[in-house]
Amino acid sequence: MGNAKYNGRLPEDPAILEKEIDGIGRYTAGAICSMAYGISTPIVDGNIHRLLTRLLAIHAPQTAPGTIKVLWQVAEQLVHRLPQGQGIAGDWNQALMELGSQVCKPVNPDCDACPLQKGCKAYMELSRATEPPSSSSEVCDICTPIPSTMAGSVIPSVTVFPMRKEKKASRVEEEVVGVVEWRGEQGRRWLLTKRPEKGLLAGLFEPPTTPVAASVSAEERLDASLATLSDLLDVSSTDLRKDITPRYIGSIPHIFSHINMTYHIQHLVITTTTPPPISASGQERNAVWLDESGVEHANVGTGVKKVWAEVYGSWGSFEARVKVANKPAKKAKKVDKDPVGGGKVVKKIMMPLMPRKAEL
Repeated sequence: MGNAKYNGRLPEDPAILEKEIDGIGRYTAGAICSMAYGISTPIVDGNIHRLLTRLLAIHAPQTAPGTIKVLWQVAEQLVHRLPQGQGIAGDWNQALMELGSQVCKPVNPDCDACPLQKGCKAYMELSRATEPPSSSSEVCDICTPIPSTMAGSVIPSVTVFPMRKEKKASRVEEEVVGVVEWRGEQGRRWLLTKRPEKGLLAGLFEPPTTPVAASVSAEERLDASLATLSDLLDVSSTDLRKDITPRYIGSIPHIFSHINMTYHIQHLVITTTTPPPISASGQERNAVWLDESGVEHANVGTGVKKVWAEVYGSWGSFEARVKVANKPAKKAKKVDKDPVGGGKVVKKIMMPLMPRKAEL
C-alpha cells in the first residue's frame, strides 16, 4: 500500500487506483474514492447489482459481460446526476448498498418499505400481471426470456430478478474403496492414504481408492483395487493375491456439491506375519498402517465414515459386520397333536370376565 510513487497515499482516481494497486478491483476502487475522497464515482457490489436489475427488470445472465457493462453504466449515470458536493457520492453508494442489503433482499424483499417502489419496473410489471413479463429485444438487448414455469395464477415476486444462475450438472463418478485390514501376530492394522493438500477432500485420510468406469464388472473392480494396493505396498501382486482374502461389501451413493459418487466397497484382509511395508509410491501418497487408536483419531470425511460403517457397523467400530439372511417366519400351527394319543388337543381359552351392569 505504501507506494513511494504516491507518497504513501492511495490514488484518488479510481481507474489509476484499480490499475496500479494490487488486489484492488473496480468495486473497491470506487468505494475508496467515493467514500474516502468524495470523488463522484459509482460502485456495483452484489447488493447494488440485485437492486438495479429489479429497478430496470433486467433478466440476463448475472456475470455476462453485457450485463456487467449495462449495470455499471446505469450506476455511473445515477452518480453523475447527483448534486455536486463533498461526500455525496459516497453517501449515495452506501445508501444503495444498504437498501439492497436490508430491503431489496435476495429472498423475502420488503417492497412495501422500499422508497424506490414507484420507479421499480419489476414491481410495476409483476403487480399488474398474473404472469411474468416477457423479455424482448425491443425492451432489453441483453435480456433472456423468463421461464414459463414462473407463470401462473399467483403473481410472481420481484425475486424473478436477477436471473438465476444455472446450476452445473453434477458429475457422475464411481470409485472402488478397498478397506485394507492386516491381521497377524502383532494384532490388527488398517491401511490409509492421505489426499493431496489441494482439491477435493484436501488433506483427509481415506482407504485406498481407485476410480473406475461404470461399465466395469465386479471382477474388474476387484482387480483395480488390488492393483492400487500392490502399488502402495512393497509386495508383488502375485504374493498379494496369495495372502489376501477379499470380500465384496456392496455399493453406496455419496453426494458432493458437484459430484454424484458411487463407492464400491471391498473388505481386503491380509494375513501375513508382519504388515507389508509401504512402497516408495505409497510413501508419496502418505500411506500408513494404523492401529485402532490411529484410525479413530485420523482426520477423515463423511464418505469414509459411511464406507467404514458398511464394513464394521459404525465409524470407530472394528468388528466386521456379518450380514445374515432373514429367515422365513414360521407359520403358526392350526392344530396341536396330543403327544400321547395322537388325537387333537382342544385348548381352553380363558376369556376375561365382563363386569355386570349395576342392578337398579
